[in-house]
Amino acid sequence: MIKQGFGAASNRMFYGNSKEVEVGVDPARQAEAGMIEGLLMKHAAADMQKLFTDSKASNAMVDQALAGMKYAPPDQVAPVQRFLGELKTFMGTPQSAGAAGSSGEWQPLKISKIDIARHYEGPRNAFDITFPQGVIWGLIGCMMSFGISLVTERTHGTFVRLRMAPLTRGQILGGKALSCFLSIMFVGVMLLGVAFLFGVRPISYVMLGIAGVSAAICFVGFMMLVAGMGKTEQTASGAAWAVLMPLSMIGGAMVPTFVMPAWIQSISFISPIRWTMLAIEGGVWRDYSIAEMALPCSILITIGIACFAIGTRSLREA
Repeated sequence: MIKQGFGAASNRMFYGNSKEVEVGVDPARQAEAGMIEGLLMKHAAADMQKLFTDSKASNAMVDQALAGMKYAPPDQVAPVQRFLGELKTFMGTPQSAGAAGSSGEWQPLKISKIDIARHYEGPRNAFDITFPQGVIWGLIGCMMSFGISLVTERTHGTFVRLRMAPLTRGQILGGKALSCFLSIMFVGVMLLGVAFLFGVRPISYVMLGIAGVSAAICFVGFMMLVAGMGKTEQTASGAAWAVLMPLSMIGGAMVPTFVMPAWIQSISFISPIRWTMLAIEGGVWRDYSIAEMALPCSILITIGIACFAIGTRSLREA
């Protein structure tokens, strides 16, 4: 509702009572009340803008205000008269027409807009996190199959018969290692194809390929280590899983490391599973450079070579 005196208050400014409207508000709908109040303030500001950009209306307002000052309280007369007099003088100068800038219109607020592109860092969806975890378990399964198969060949005499062929021990183990390497790479490519169906799009296929080769070398070394862990399939499998499960748990293959307690995160870097995760994530969503990829990949290759050497020595002594 428009309160009495609204029209008279619209023609004066800086003194007297303000123009007033009364709005009925439901206490449960404060958000809508705020929107209405904002719209009313917008129109009030527009009236003020129009008044200041119209020199005739401004002069009329000033003249009316000066004439009505005799009814104002004494403590308000002198400062307001001085202000209105200076305002009338200014409105009569040529500078007042261009005071608002090139548009010739004064604005209570000028807003300039600039476009800001959002730069997002981190995984684009949940599958960017679960895809490396799935690759880890695929590599573990492939590695364990080859490792236990070597133990089976040794317990059933197949390994002895192979050694009786015109082949050296290095050629036999090298052939097993190459088969395991190619199988691991095939499993990784197959899992990447499945990940495509869930919206996983690697940032760098080159970095992902480097990570895949490094991880394959590491798990080939693990395969040879598993083959030398026991004289029977049961002992080798049990010993291998006893080592792999804790490493997988702290390395992020079961639960992402960023949700783990801080103390587990601090020790997760002793796990080669953690370095495999970092390398794969570097090509999927971390956008690693060659320098950043060098650390996890070099650690994986070093671990693979060391495990391969230990495993072949164990097989030689068996």
